[in-house]
Amino acid sequence: MKRYARSDKRCKLPSWIQAQLSDAYVNLSTEEAAQACRRFLRLMGSHPFRKKDQLGLALLTREHVEALVKERAEAAVIQHYSNATTANNSTVPGSHMPKLSSALPSTQM
Repeated sequence: MKRYARSDKRCKLPSWIQAQLSDAYVNLSTEEAAQACRRFLRLMGSHPFRKKDQLGLALLTREHVEALVKERAEAAVIQHYSNATTANNSTVPGSHMPKLSSALPSTQM
């Protein structure tokens, strides 16, 4: 587990692994790491697994994926127009930005 001794490497692991990976487990020999894995898997196997508890964490529904795609597309549009506005030296940042959502009530626009 020396591979994950650095925190920048550990942050790339899934959150359910990070939650169980304390500093005591990052500098182990191969045999010690295998024993720790066995204990961890036994512990995980003893807990009931419910699919609905994983929704939004490890499992994504179609709605989650669609929301993520929409959010990233809007962020890309904002970034594109922010960069274009900065490049044009506009005095009013964001003045050429399109309306992102027509679903908002008129009181929130």
